[in-house]
Amino acid sequence: MGTGFVRGLLARGHDVTVWNRSADKARPLAAALPALAEGVPVVDFTTTAPLPTRARGARLAAAGRPFLHAPVFMTPDHALKAQGLMLCAGPEDAHATLAPELAAMTGTLTYLGPDLARAAAFKLFGNAMFFAVVGGLADVLTMARAVGIEANDVIPFLSKLNPARQIDVRGAKMARGDYTASFELAMARKDTRLMLETAGDAALVVLPAIAARMDAAIAAGHGRDDLAVMGRAR
Repeated sequence: MGTGFVRGLLARGHDVTVWNRSADKARPLAAALPALAEGVPVVDFTTTAPLPTRARGARLAAAGRPFLHAPVFMTPDHALKAQGLMLCAGPEDAHATLAPELAAMTGTLTYLGPDLARAAAFKLFGNAMFFAVVGGLADVLTMARAVGIEANDVIPFLSKLNPARQIDVRGAKMARGDYTASFELAMARKDTRLMLETAGDAALVVLPAIAARMDAAIAAGHGRDDLAVMGRAR
């Protein structure tokens, strides 16, 4: 993806300097690029952990070098074509100075404030949702295979169902700690049992963990609460 960024920036007339932790990946671009000048701000596009990112920013600030963390939701092709979503966190003055350059590298630039940990955390939040959806899809298709239903028949149904609405509806309730039941956890656990039985001996990705979490919440007395109670802090 870094190569896509570089080639895209060069194509738009920018001067670009490259550093990469794996020198072999940067070497093909070396002929077109000078060395990094002293005092140049650092923008890190890598997916990193929140607390180490905050600490890294503090070390760079102490050394007098501005630092922004700008993780992205992109493919290499998005990077080349300046599409996708870029998050950004760090000092407001550094962001104000560099925002035009960053905005030219992406479809949408979202500034999350001066705390460097926020961009790192929100990137992990987004990827976690991607992984959860993919894991859920894997389990649904496993169930479909178990009963002889074609995957190509399942995906259009899921698109029509639009499970992403759960973010706005149930997610909002979870965020404010409202577990008033519209779908009781005990009933959801019954459905989860049926899902596990349908899959039979096939390996599943997320449903066994969901069942275990439901069992723990029911044992703690939350069976009559909404299934959103799975997100309640223990």
